[in-house]
Amino acid sequence: MQARRSALYSSPGGHLFRQLLDLLSFYCDFPLNDHTGEQLKEDDVVGQHYDKVSQLQRLFFKHWPQLYDLALANCAAACAPDGLRRALRQLQPDQLRQLVCKQLRLVGEDDPWAEDPEFLLDVLVTTYQRRASQRAAINAMPIYPTEGLLWDTTQIPTAAYSGGRPLALPKLNLQFLSPSDYLLRNFHLFRLEAAYEVREDIEVALQRLNPGRDFDDNIVFRGWSKMATPLTSFRITQVSPPRVGEQHPASVLAEVVVDTRGMRGDVASGWDELKQHDVLFVMGVNPPNEQEAAEAAKAARLRKGQALPLVQRVGLLAVRGAEVVEVRDEEGGLMNDFTGRVRLDERKPPKGFVRTYVIALDAAQYQLDVNATAAGDAPDVYPALNVVMRRDAKENNFKVAGLAVYSVSGQDGTLRHAHAWLQARNP
Repeated sequence: MQARRSALYSSPGGHLFRQLLDLLSFYCDFPLNDHTGEQLKEDDVVGQHYDKVSQLQRLFFKHWPQLYDLALANCAAACAPDGLRRALRQLQPDQLRQLVCKQLRLVGEDDPWAEDPEFLLDVLVTTYQRRASQRAAINAMPIYPTEGLLWDTTQIPTAAYSGGRPLALPKLNLQFLSPSDYLLRNFHLFRLEAAYEVREDIEVALQRLNPGRDFDDNIVFRGWSKMATPLTSFRITQVSPPRVGEQHPASVLAEVVVDTRGMRGDVASGWDELKQHDVLFVMGVNPPNEQEAAEAAKAARLRKGQALPLVQRVGLLAVRGAEVVEVRDEEGGLMNDFTGRVRLDERKPPKGFVRTYVIALDAAQYQLDVNATAAGDAPDVYPALNVVMRRDAKENNFKVAGLAVYSVSGQDGTLRHAHAWLQARNP
């Protein structure tokens, strides 16, 4: 808690420090049995948490009459951070210090931080608030990398990285706490490795497209790329309600329209060959005009003749991954359909040059975007998406492999069976 209240934690340059602290907090709260070292089931973790909250409520009921409402509330309400903080503000500073330092012994009485009521309040609330389970955290994690991860050099370093500073990465040469910990570390590292390759492909594609501004200040693409092309249109067509127990939509479908007119034959064939389960990346670029580029270069303190980084030069706003659901030609006919909706003898060559790709966006990432927009923390990125990129099929299988580890990591029963099977195979 002292680290989270430090100046470095809240400073713009403390990004790496915040990530390392989050990694430390994750392992400090890892659900393990203190005596056997085995990982606890989710029900056991919840039971232990509610036992601890019940003890706190009995303490309130016995010694603090002003907290009777909190003492008689249900456990879920008693450990809610906002309600707990609001109720504890009824105590005077000396009363709060007695509760935290003498009765709960969360902070030493001779600790200088014990004189700060806000610090004591943060310690008590953090200790007794319910933390999200690993399964819930995994299920809420986006599958596809976004612009925030792709260009985060504290997790995905550039080619110039020399090893002189630490990275906020899970380590494989340290002891694994459980099979779940092993899978989680490998999942995160695999996800970062795949994101590094995606970042390289995006940079090459955007350099080839060479987005800029014309005399009327409209966005134009002066180049061309085999693997990326401007969008004719993008629109979200369906947002399904969440499944029971989940916080994000069950599915989010969108339509991406691409015009292959003017493409070389082999390039257009590559877009025509896309099929169900292929992965695409849709991006939003808003390149700066000459004045904005000059101001950005001055702010970055670039020398004369030195170019802005690619992300700033092309004005990259967002990167969102998606999976192809179906492909339609200009007349709405299905292309490359292997679901049985189109019989083999009914298949015809595609009509026209316009291709419509129905894609499934990452529902977890969509919910994060919606929450950020509603809170005013970020603009709505989806209307700004204007470029789509495909990848080589041999390099674009990261989603399947990552999803396998992702799904197993979020299922306690599967992990227990796998652990028993490995022990049987290696007695």
